[in-house]
Amino acid sequence: MFDMFFVPFTATLSLNWPYEETDTLLVVPDSNDVMINPVFERHMRRLENWTLGDAFAQTFPGLEGTYNYKSCRPRERR
Repeated sequence: MFDMFFVPFTATLSLNWPYEETDTLLVVPDSNDVMINPVFERHMRRLENWTLGDAFAQTFPGLEGTYNYKSCRPRERR
């Protein structure tokens, strides 16, 4: 059961950070230390920014509506 949940969950979990990956950390002035960008931390703390994808939705259709879903499938053209 663990693998059945773990793989589709971790493979499709996304934070949907809209900026560059390099914007997640900041260098502390006058040192070699780094810190988490406060904007990134606020983004990360908001549940609505996290999504799960197609593999999770297909494996657990009964959980539909209990999480934020973001499809990776190409949209159909009309």
